[in-house]
Amino acid sequence: MTLWDSLFTVARRTFREPRQAASDLMRLDVPRSVLGPAFVVVMILSVLVTEPMLAMLPADVFGEPLPPFIRVLISVAFNIALVWAIWRTATVMGGEGTFDDTLLVFIFLEAILSLGIGGLMILMFAFPALAGIAGLAFFGYWIYLIGIFFSEANRLDSALKAIGAVAIAWIVTYLVMIFVLKLIFGGAGGPPNV
Repeated sequence: MTLWDSLFTVARRTFREPRQAASDLMRLDVPRSVLGPAFVVVMILSVLVTEPMLAMLPADVFGEPLPPFIRVLISVAFNIALVWAIWRTATVMGGEGTFDDTLLVFIFLEAILSLGIGGLMILMFAFPALAGIAGLAFFGYWIYLIGIFFSEANRLDSALKAIGAVAIAWIVTYLVMIFVLKLIFGGAGGPPNV
């Protein structure tokens, strides 16, 4: 069985037996050399899936949208920092996982999230009323998967502890990224008048 076959088996099992799927994912022995390119591909997929949603928003919601390439770069920087923060936070909470395991789980769950959002977008156009309910159910289950998979990757004793580690890491990474982006791009008013 190839790595792809094994990943598809784990993905199918994720919705029936998430605990077993998380355990299976950790036993796959994914080469470290695959993680970096897989991470970038998943970030590109994530940006491509969110493009139609951004196009549907009124122009004054977020201001001028960033080009997709810049959004991919920001997503890569933010999410690799997030993975590191999840791993370190889980370690502080008593976890014994590795950065590579945390990255593998992040890639896997981000791929599921991106495919789920793509499916919800299609459902939104076909059956708008059903899309809202399906979206709530999907995101609720995705949070449950975060707990199961990150607790397995970081060898934490509970899914709630893993959700807490992810939430803390996300908040800290988000605040740091806002600060860094303000330093790089300046305030909300744009470049100073000269």
